[in-house]
Amino acid sequence: MRLFLVMMHDTITIGSSTIDYFIYTDSSLIKIKSPKGEKDLIAYPSGSKLLVKKLIVETGGGGTNTAATFSRFGLKTGWLGVAGNDEAGKKVIAEMKKFRVDFLGKIKNGMTGTSFILDSIEHDRTVLTYKGVNDEFNDKDIDLKKIECKLLYLTSLTGKSFSIYNKILPYAKKHNAIVVLNPSAYLAGMGAKKLSGVLKDTDILICNDEEAALLVGKSSLEKMSMAITWYGPKISIITLGKKGVFCYDKKYFYNIKAHHVRVAESLGAGDAFGSAFSAAYLKTKDIELSLRIGLANAESVIQKIGAKKGILSWDNAVKMANKQHEIKKVMVKNK
Repeated sequence: MRLFLVMMHDTITIGSSTIDYFIYTDSSLIKIKSPKGEKDLIAYPSGSKLLVKKLIVETGGGGTNTAATFSRFGLKTGWLGVAGNDEAGKKVIAEMKKFRVDFLGKIKNGMTGTSFILDSIEHDRTVLTYKGVNDEFNDKDIDLKKIECKLLYLTSLTGKSFSIYNKILPYAKKHNAIVVLNPSAYLAGMGAKKLSGVLKDTDILICNDEEAALLVGKSSLEKMSMAITWYGPKISIITLGKKGVFCYDKKYFYNIKAHHVRVAESLGAGDAFGSAFSAAYLKTKDIELSLRIGLANAESVIQKIGAKKGILSWDNAVKMANKQHEIKKVMVKNK
């Protein structure tokens, strides 16, 4: 008979940690037209010294951002990742303790990941990222006995870290964990065929529309969603920024519109939505309510500077979700 001496975690997140520097200057916004379309670029005068109007320092990274939401939603949560043996690493670990998240990873020699977020006039952002010790995170850093959980949330892993998927996914599925994957453009750019081994063990895939196009080829939201589920996921979610979220669960298409809110900083919106949706789904198995809660949390986060500042409690998320977000639900007739 198997005995559990340590209570299983409800959720474990796997992913990066960073220190985020939000830099506000008098930047200009210019538009560049090309055959592929129009792009907005942040411009700074060459060879000049610019005054920083405001500098804010917060912790970030997909692993810690999502762990913070899960914990705030009342779930016993662990974060599996790495931090550097520097002051930034100490700040990250201290922040996780503040959120009551168990640190299941390692402290490594080197610098903690660092991001410099350059603000634009319209409060969208350009991010300069130094991965630091995040790129040293690998399968040898994982003790499988520590990762038993009800829901495993995977953010994008790059470099040596990719080997972690091959080690952890079969174990998670063997122990009946719900596996959620939130890939980056880097990972999605590998294409669904190369990621088929990962996707077959994924229950829920959450990505934005650009990542979906990289993963399965650009098409309609309906066709991209169905193509994603063909590789394994039971639920495919495509986030659309200001337009809202599109979801497919092999029975229905769901289209939920976002509200217009005052945006202070959009960084962390994807983490806020994905983790809130996943937490709500784990608790309720109600896709429509989970979509509403995910959007409510994301809309709260983008009204604050820093990816963790606006995270809602479970009770507040439910209250906000019940007051808003109309969902269009359409049954799938022809698969």
